[in-house]
Amino acid sequence: MRRNSTSTNCLFLFFVAHALARAASPLLAVPDTPFVQEYRDEVAYPRIDKADQLRAIAVSEDNTVWIATKAGVFHRQSDGWIQAFKGSAYALAVRPGEVWAGTWQGLYRVESGTAEKIDAIATVPIVALCADATGVVAATQSALYEWDGGRWISSPWTGPKSIRSIARDSEGGLWIATGMGAYYKKGGALREIYKEADLLTGELRSVAITPAGDVWLGGLGGLDIYRKGRRAESHNTTNGMPNQDVRCLVAEPDGTVWAGTALGAVRRIGGRWSLRYSRRWLPSDDVRGIAVGHDHTVWVATSAGLSAIRRKQMTLADKADHYLQTCLARHVRAPYLVEQCDLKAPGDTEHFTPRDDDNEGGYTGAYLVMESFRYAVTKDPRALENARKAFGAMKFLQEVTGTSGFFARTVVPSDWTRIHDGNETIPPEERADRIVQNPRDKPLENRWRRSADGKWLWKGDTSSDETSMHFFAYLTYYRLAADEAERQVVREHVRRIADHMIAGGYTFRDIDGKPTLWAVWSPEKLNGDADWRAERWLNGLEILGYLRLAELVTGDAKYHRAALALIDKDHYDVLARRPLATEPSERTHFDQELAGAALSLALTEDDPRLRKIYEEGLAFWWQRVRSQNSPWFNFIWASLANPADPTAFHLNECVDALRDEPLDLVQWTVDSRKREDVRLVHEPVLDDVQVDRILPPSERATIRSDSNLYSAVRGEDGMSESSGVFWLLPYWMGRYYGFIDGPKSITAIAHRGEHLSHIENTLPAFQAAIDAGADYFECDVRTTADGRLVLMHDGTVNRTTNGKGRVSDLTFDQIRALGVPTFEEALNLAKGRIGIYVDNKQTSPAALVEAIERAGMGDRVVIYGGSELRQIHALRPAWKVMPEADSVSHLGRVIDDLHLKVAAFDRNDFNPETIAVAGKAGIDIFVDRLGPQDNEPGWQSAIDAGATGIQTDHPAELVRYLRARRLHR
Repeated sequence: MRRNSTSTNCLFLFFVAHALARAASPLLAVPDTPFVQEYRDEVAYPRIDKADQLRAIAVSEDNTVWIATKAGVFHRQSDGWIQAFKGSAYALAVRPGEVWAGTWQGLYRVESGTAEKIDAIATVPIVALCADATGVVAATQSALYEWDGGRWISSPWTGPKSIRSIARDSEGGLWIATGMGAYYKKGGALREIYKEADLLTGELRSVAITPAGDVWLGGLGGLDIYRKGRRAESHNTTNGMPNQDVRCLVAEPDGTVWAGTALGAVRRIGGRWSLRYSRRWLPSDDVRGIAVGHDHTVWVATSAGLSAIRRKQMTLADKADHYLQTCLARHVRAPYLVEQCDLKAPGDTEHFTPRDDDNEGGYTGAYLVMESFRYAVTKDPRALENARKAFGAMKFLQEVTGTSGFFARTVVPSDWTRIHDGNETIPPEERADRIVQNPRDKPLENRWRRSADGKWLWKGDTSSDETSMHFFAYLTYYRLAADEAERQVVREHVRRIADHMIAGGYTFRDIDGKPTLWAVWSPEKLNGDADWRAERWLNGLEILGYLRLAELVTGDAKYHRAALALIDKDHYDVLARRPLATEPSERTHFDQELAGAALSLALTEDDPRLRKIYEEGLAFWWQRVRSQNSPWFNFIWASLANPADPTAFHLNECVDALRDEPLDLVQWTVDSRKREDVRLVHEPVLDDVQVDRILPPSERATIRSDSNLYSAVRGEDGMSESSGVFWLLPYWMGRYYGFIDGPKSITAIAHRGEHLSHIENTLPAFQAAIDAGADYFECDVRTTADGRLVLMHDGTVNRTTNGKGRVSDLTFDQIRALGVPTFEEALNLAKGRIGIYVDNKQTSPAALVEAIERAGMGDRVVIYGGSELRQIHALRPAWKVMPEADSVSHLGRVIDDLHLKVAAFDRNDFNPETIAVAGKAGIDIFVDRLGPQDNEPGWQSAIDAGATGIQTDHPAELVRYLRARRLHR
């Protein structure tokens, strides 16, 4: 079979067009609606003898944090901790304006910064407190004291002296958790709850009551939930709790209950337990107390300090911005390679140093793929510039070697004194030992070499790992970001590397002329050497993918002939159909990523026979990776298999995973072996200790794109930070292929400017709309008797000026004398600051177009009108013209006739049927919300129904409303 470059390039263009069409499809997209993102701040304790002597924590109405310790009671101010009083304290409770503290010598009330001892209560230890709108309850080991706001009433306590916690229900009854079971006291009656049929454990530590009235009782052994006086649920490690040593409980206003345990803080969400533990969330897993502030911050007190788990609303796009800024700030080093960085102290991202890595070229390739996708979606010139720099760095990895086609693993400035896996002298005996232990080993003394100009050290022995990511990056950059001149550079670069492989007998020969340890794809090794059995499947697919890319970008049919020879003569089709090892001892997780990259290369193939082979390989690969719900793997499969149903690749679960990933990218060690809700196994990778299910991103360590999500232990004790590319790559890939929508932003349109405080259709009204943050101001354009364009809603000047007469009968000078602004003035005011929604009342289409074009505002206007829109569209097809939707049939016609990007809706046509037509066509829906509907409920109902733009008489209020909901940028 022969191919020519013309046919190849035509097929390539078809491939690009198909991909771009898929990217624009709205059918599969998950909307990027705001979600609650949790993040944490750590806070050190005040200097006390031992931090583990903390006994209680509370948050007052003004969100001040209070702690009770053996050293006394402290409250936190912006500049540190203030001690309220000294001496052992055991319990805290808060009411509006006051904090109550139970100490070794009685009860204290702190009000306005002053501590007052309550003399009505004996000077004995106060072991538990409860405070609410009804009053305060204080417990000693022998009595209960209740204060109703005016007096203290005491009653003897005849139950166990080990009172740990008290809570009052809505009926005034007291639930009391003790070391010997629970008690319910109402009036003079006391009910004991202790039997095995009533509680999981008698060793209770805490009780909490939700706003709905559910009573949670927790202790050593789990927790029970009482509902209407009866035990309704029980939870421990047998039904999913990560740890059943419960130390404290607290209920949030929305009913969520947090449990502090010996392994972090847990809560039950959506039928499953969510765990916050490890230094990714807490100073220590040993939780001693939890309190919730009025700002919804959850304060977790541990034996090593406090953690504030805060919340903020974000979109995925906001999160992408956060990760990108992190990456650019600390993870790009000369000559524009991208990888992790080392930290001077655990979690200290202010002080960092770059690091080198064996697979740095591959990780930079992943970054290049990400920025290429981002550029294709956004056309952001910064993404394009970043992609160009990353490709330049990867190209430099080849140039620095001084060879015809070999490229380095990585490169560092020659003055670096600390590098990974440096050069060494290997004595003959040790060399022999290494080969005995691994017959394929290639002992190297000189991994690092100096560049010809002396400025760089480059690392050889490049593996197939980097090669696959290099080629995948070249494909994506060539396809989505490079211009024609840059594509020519890619062509020659790929050609050099591919020819070097072919000349080396399908191996990657290093500067010593010998194959590197891992970069081997030759038939002699894959088919004839038993020591290569584990790699033969993946490596066979890889070389076919490399040859396909070389053919695709160069148009040279010799690469296709080479691939056919490997298939027909050496049976590489057998390898490509099952590109992962199946024997447990031969599996590695990294191979799954490399196979995905190789399949992305191979499936650009247009030869039906070869495509069928690679499609079988894709199906085999997908069966191995689909259970992970990895956005990276799932989006690779979906981009290649093109499924009609998003559930086929678990799209919603993938988006949930992207949302759940913490903002903190520090490589804190997370040890899942401590959990009691998972089993430790040796699968899918035999030599790793793994858990038996994929844990949510917020409950595992920060990963890289090649990480095994089943790993039981991962992290570097907070001494390094991930670049975030593992998240950014699938996010932008999902955006490109239309799996994820961009963030929803509602367009705010100021009706006739801000005309409630200024005269409508005037420059001050338009300036006020700009100041309010509106996206457009609406203005009404008419023509004077002598052909000038002015602004006036009515056909006459009677209502808004002190003159009389029809606009069309008055000359420009007459109109101007009345203070009426011109359309030209509005255009000049708006340019570079705001868009204009032109209500074309009565103009010549040609004159309107000329005025807009003269002002350079063609891309910032939307023109509303009637039949004249066809003439405007004919004159400037790229501009936005906006007819009234009117009806289903009418909208359907004008969408096609005018290639609509936007349509106007009023209360008559803003109905589900007509909205659906606009939604299917992917056009914007601008709706009026004037009069009685021009308020928050009216705006929200329009948004819920599908509006993408709202015209209002209250632009400042609308913008504030939208921004509060992250619906306006």
